[in-house]
Amino acid sequence: MEKTLDYVFTCNLLNNAEVIKRYKTYHNSEMVWPEVTKTFVASGAKSIKIYIQHTRLVLIITLPESVSFDEFSRVYSTYSDKINDWDKLMASFQVPPPGAKGPSWEAMEELYRFEMNH
Repeated sequence: MEKTLDYVFTCNLLNNAEVIKRYKTYHNSEMVWPEVTKTFVASGAKSIKIYIQHTRLVLIITLPESVSFDEFSRVYSTYSDKINDWDKLMASFQVPPPGAKGPSWEAMEELYRFEMNH
């Protein structure tokens, strides 16, 4: 089994109950646009997870060690025109976390890890 690497990001949603509800609805497995899922597959992702706690979001992208994050990002951003539409729509719900350098998702620094060696 190929080793994987996790890339973790955070951002916030607008502090508005309706915005939070709509964002959750868009991320229901039946509501995510099919082009998004197809793009994740084409980009090489093993898994994409989003966690939410009130307005705080955490995104975990798991890639095989053989796929660089730059390669994932390149394929993701060019695979389908619908991805740009999806990203713009999702960005309309989001605000950057404190101290962010960009408009929404901000890379997180790994602070601690525990793993059992088999």
